[in-house]
Amino acid sequence: VKKTAAPKATAPTATKTAPAKPAPKTHTVKAERFKVSVKLSGVFESGAALPIVVRPKAWAELVVKKIATQGKLVKKGEVIAEFSTERIDLAIEAGERARALSDLEYQLAEQSLKFNEKAVPLDLASYERLAKDAQYDLDYFLKTSKAFNKRAADQSLRSTSNYLAYAQEELKQLEKMYAADDLTEETEEIILRRQRDTVERLKFSVENSKLTRDNSINVSLPRLEASLRQAATLAKMRLESAKKRLPAQLNQTRISFAKLKRDRELAAAQLAKLKKDRQAMTIHAPFDGIVYYGAMNNGRWSISQTLPPRMKPAGVIKPHEVFMTLVRPRPLFVRAYVKESDVRHVKKGIEGRVVPTAFPNQSIKAKVNGVTVVPVAPGRFDTRLELELDKDDRVLPGMTCAATLVAIDKAKAITVPATAIHTDPENEDQKVVYIKKGNKKEKRAVELGESSGGKTEVLNGLKAGETVYLKS
Repeated sequence: VKKTAAPKATAPTATKTAPAKPAPKTHTVKAERFKVSVKLSGVFESGAALPIVVRPKAWAELVVKKIATQGKLVKKGEVIAEFSTERIDLAIEAGERARALSDLEYQLAEQSLKFNEKAVPLDLASYERLAKDAQYDLDYFLKTSKAFNKRAADQSLRSTSNYLAYAQEELKQLEKMYAADDLTEETEEIILRRQRDTVERLKFSVENSKLTRDNSINVSLPRLEASLRQAATLAKMRLESAKKRLPAQLNQTRISFAKLKRDRELAAAQLAKLKKDRQAMTIHAPFDGIVYYGAMNNGRWSISQTLPPRMKPAGVIKPHEVFMTLVRPRPLFVRAYVKESDVRHVKKGIEGRVVPTAFPNQSIKAKVNGVTVVPVAPGRFDTRLELELDKDDRVLPGMTCAATLVAIDKAKAITVPATAIHTDPENEDQKVVYIKKGNKKEKRAVELGESSGGKTEVLNGLKAGETVYLKS
């Protein structure tokens, strides 16, 4: 029988065990003080700050003659800025002379207008009368005097011819009579010569009458007719022209007078502006205050690099430029900017403390007066803090500070670490915590408040003494 070798003995194998899992972290809920603070940076601002600016209406030259120094404490009525007035005084003097001349020109123009308004209707009536007279003369000539003048010329020629015939007949009779009577030849000769002269004269008169008649009919009357027609036509044309021209000239005079009146009013207004600008050349402090150079914008000073060199005699200030601000040192408030993430915490009435940068050991009680509804810059809102200052406080407008505002301060609030808060996997809009119930974990919905310092206030859903699980 073949013997089988016995198996070799082997050492027992050690069993490997997994490391123990750490116990879940928990937190026991308790009521404790919960505080939410908001830290802001701000600037002290005066409740009464007056920008000093010259807003001239007509004068643009502002040359410094005298000006208060930066930081000077001035009294009400004290001169804080004075500008040269030499050139503006000359301009006002020239304006006064121009106004005097304008007044005279205006008076003359007014009298001329009044005269023309009365004269134009009379001139038109005169032109109408001349046109009527000219037309009447033409009509009378054509209807009456033309034919009458022709008849008169004919009648004159006939009369003269008849006189000649009578004289010739009388001469013939005298010659017959003297040939038969006993008168001496000398007397006969005288009578006959006289009669012969008469005949010769009447012959000439007949010739002259004939020439006169022909000239009247062929020359004088046609010329007179042409002249009368021309006079009537010209009179009518002058009337039509006058009807258009004279009212237009009168209207032109009225418009010129209105323009002169308007120019005079504008010149007077310009002179009045110059005089008012002249008064602005000397600026008195309206109240006791501190002189600051430049403009204040929300408590912060804005001053261009070109301004300080001009704040001295012979320096030139620009019109409408805020070159100085007069500030009352009291009352003061703090203007601060709030981040958009903190704006929900900063509400009117909440209190805090303000620490001036210049005096870090000083703490001033403050209260929020209000917050702007809309942002003053992207992500920033403006807030104003009222202060309780002591008489000996040395803070001045323009100084910066740090403010701490207490938005929430509860003596006993239910809070949990932020790591105890979960989002419900079945409802993303719901926050939950997990409560320790013996060896079990229970999900519970909670209503949350604000968070601060790693803790979150639970408004509903937890009570003191319960234990919650924390995220590992």
